[in-house]
Formats: sequence, C-alpha cells, structure tokens
Amino acid sequence: MSENSYLPSKQEAQAQLERINSSALGRSKNQQKLLEYLLNRELESKDDGHSESYIPKEIEIAIDVFGKSSDFNPTDDSTVRVNISNLRKKLENYYSSKGIKETFVITIPIGGYRLVFKKNTEVNPVNTASASARKEDKALTGYLKPTYVLVILLVVSIVVNLFLGFYDAGSTPKLAKTRAKTHLLWADLESSTKPIMVVLGDIYNFSEFEESLNRRRTILDTNVNSDDDLQQYLAKYPEASNITMGFRQKLVNKGSVIALKNIFNLIDDKKRVNYRIASELTVYHLRTFDIIYLGPLNAMGILEEYFKGSHFQVDKHNLVLANDDLTKRYSSPQNITESYIDYGLFAKVDGPRNNKIYIMSGFSDPSIMQVSWYMTNNTDLWSKEFETLISDYQLSSLNNFEMIFKVPSMDGVDIKHKIIYAGTVDSSAIWTSAE
Repeated sequence: MSENSYLPSKQEAQAQLERINSSALGRSKNQQKLLEYLLNRELESKDDGHSESYIPKEIEIAIDVFGKSSDFNPTDDSTVRVNISNLRKKLENYYSSKGIKETFVITIPIGGYRLVFKKNTEVNPVNTASASARKEDKALTGYLKPTYVLVILLVVSIVVNLFLGFYDAGSTPKLAKTRAKTHLLWADLESSTKPIMVVLGDIYNFSEFEESLNRRRTILDTNVNSDDDLQQYLAKYPEASNITMGFRQKLVNKGSVIALKNIFNLIDDKKRVNYRIASELTVYHLRTFDIIYLGPLNAMGILEEYFKGSHFQVDKHNLVLANDDLTKRYSSPQNITESYIDYGLFAKVDGPRNNKIYIMSGFSDPSIMQVSWYMTNNTDLWSKEFETLISDYQLSSLNNFEMIFKVPSMDGVDIKHKIIYAGTVDSSAIWTSAE
C-alpha cells in the first residue's frame, strides 16, 4: 500500500482543490465531488489520530458521492471504478501541465480508492527547456520510480553490450558516428538546442489469479489497452472478479530495445538524452523535448494524438492500420512462428513547441527493427530508392510526412522491406490539446 510521504494542511489542500476544480475538472461536478470527498476522508483520518489512512469502500463512495441506494452492487454498476480511473488521469494531466509548480501532488494508486500525497520534487520554477531538462535528469537519476526500472535496466543492458561489442581495451571505437545524423531527415535533431527524449512503447497488461492452479498469470489482451478498457471489461463480465489491476507491469518488446542501437548513432555525445516509457509520457514532455518513439502501434500512449493529422488510423482492438477512406488496410500478422507480412510506420512531424517528433513503429518486432534500421543507416538514406521516393511523393523538405513499410518476416526476424506509401501529415491538427 502506498503511504503518504507528505501531508498538507487543510488550508493547503483546500487551496489546491480549488485550483484543480477550476482547471482540470472544469464542469465535471461528479469528479469535483469525488475528489473533495476522498480528500476530506484522507485528512479527517489523520485528524482522528489514526496511524493509517482510512480507505473508503466502493459502496460508501457510491452512496455518499453518487447518490446510489444502499443496495448498490459493484458487480453490476461500474460508476465508481470508471470515475476513479478518469479522476486519476485528470490529476496526472494537471500535474504535468498547469499544476507542474504545485508544492505537492495528489495521486490515486491503481487498485484502491484513497489519495496519496507526495512532495513535488519536480517543481520547475524556471520556465526554460534547459532547466526542465535538469529536473528531468534529476528525476531519472536522483530517484527512480518503480515503473521506470524495467526500461532503465533494458537501456543499461543495451548500452553495456554495445560498449563491449564495439570497443576494445586501449583502442579507439570501431563504430564511428555515421553520416546519417547529417542527413536532412535528422539535421533538425542535430541542430536543435532542446534535450532529446527516447520513448519506448510499453504494452498494457493485467493479471488474474487462477484459484484452481494457485497461480497469478499475466494477461495480454488486444481488446484491453487501458485502465478504462479494463474497467469496461469488468463491468461487462462481473464474473471475472479474479482480475486484479494492482499487479500490472510495464512490458517493453524486444524490437524496441534492439532499435535503440540504431538511434544511438544519431545522437551527439554532448546531447542530453532522457528515456521514458510511453504510458508515462505527458504533455509537459511533448512541449519540452525532441522525441523519438520506438515501439508498437498500439502502445504509443499520448503520442496517439499523431493520428489526428495522419492519413491513417489504428484500430487497437483488431490491430489494423487503415487509411481515411478504408481503401488501404494493413493487418497485424496472426501467426509469427512462420513466414508472414508485418507493417511498419515512420513519421517525422513538428511538435507543439518548435520541437521535432520522430515515430518508428509497427505491429511487431520485425517492422520496428526494419523501420529504425532503414531510416538511420547511410546506405538506405542516400540510396537511389529513397531519393526517388522523396521526389515522387514531393517530400523534399523531409518534414511533416509519413511512410508505410511492408516487411516480409519469418520467425520474428525481418527479411526485407518495401515502402508502399508516403505522404504528408497535417501537424497543425495533431497537438491542439498540447498547446
């Protein structure tokens, strides 16, 4: 159970509550009532001298906040769970944007109905990219949140292996920095004064306890890609009461990690680089960093906003990439143990604050690896194929555009590629919510 590391006074809590209500919750009276109720219960339990906070039950919240009757049945009515999930997300968005300078933050740990207060160690009094980057660096090095540990370990593992593979003791590096970073495609990243953030897509999963086997199992379900999806599933199938949200992990696929090797060749040694998983990406990061995304199409987090300006949309439930008029539909491979066709996406677009966002994605590992390789190596970037493609599709600026790759694969390994589509992207339609 998460414990409060900081307990604000009633005056501090009330003042912040008013700020949250006026900006993050807006006209949502239910959300306002819910937050005020949970806040009062948390503070009252401390005033009463309890060593541990009182955790309100779902039925208590249903009756006290939403006016449900005493015969309220949580298995038939998901009102409380859905509102808690929505409130949790709105709080996260508030502290990553308008509330970034609050002295303390309020969180709702997944799996419970209590508030947790924490001192905001990421308060940023200086509104500059460099100061923001120093805070970001401190957040990743001074203290590591548990959800970052897996990604950091993976990154460290890759870096160590690259070092051992490309360096001999007492010798100069075998792998020189490639010319790829000087190509027009990556020149903006090279000349930018903004820090870089490499984002790895993490796959949503949950767990269930199987009593007959006395085992807890991790579940990956293409129809469940968020807390809201899971809440809706539980509401529809109340018999699935053995599913627990509190045992989630952040899973990063192999292709994303391998693709990191290609990205390292683009980044100048003097550049400040941060790493984050997509589910932890916020509006603050979108406005502050040049971003490189590596990962599956259904694990992009807030970067899914990209598709507002794209000619394609992703059906995350059926794993289909389709264009606006549905004349082109590309499906995720069903059987990856034999030969199959995978599809990948590359995009480069303007971010909301004069920054650049690069996306290298696909349905599975082969497409992510192939896209990242093709778009970062000298041979392909300066090839006749690429030059002809850019000319044919009139993409000479190499900005605000997207490309679709067809990637024949076998047993999880990319064999070759074919670029089957290229076109422009309307970046002005993408970041309306991040301005």
